[in-house]
Amino acid sequence: MNAQTPLTFGQRVFLALDCVPLIVVLGLIAMYLSLLQPRFGGPVLPPYVMAGILILVRGPATLAHLRDLTRGVALIDEDRLEGFGRAGHHRQSSWGQFATLGRLWMTAGVLLPGRKGHRHRITYSPASRIAWRLEPLD
Repeated sequence: MNAQTPLTFGQRVFLALDCVPLIVVLGLIAMYLSLLQPRFGGPVLPPYVMAGILILVRGPATLAHLRDLTRGVALIDEDRLEGFGRAGHHRQSSWGQFATLGRLWMTAGVLLPGRKGHRHRITYSPASRIAWRLEPLD
């Protein structure tokens, strides 16, 4: 199928909010290094180490969300739900495993209509791998 639909305002906000922590912390580190550190002195290496760790941890997800935001559309595809689970340590706490799409993270309430082994119509953001809507077909 592979149709497209524009991202809703709520979906855009969701993707944008996940980019904020990285941007804010990197901005604070840049401000420290350019304004405060030259004036008051202090260690230079820890902010670079902190920025590097943050970029390694949050960078890929932030770039994926920015790609989906700039694209502005979600894809609609049909696939079979092979399994699902929860990962309680993350804000997007559930995931679904699909036959051809692979693993997609589910936003709150999306997995509720999902039935294992059945075909579904999935609306999702391809770069960030987030499913926005799941509709059973059979």
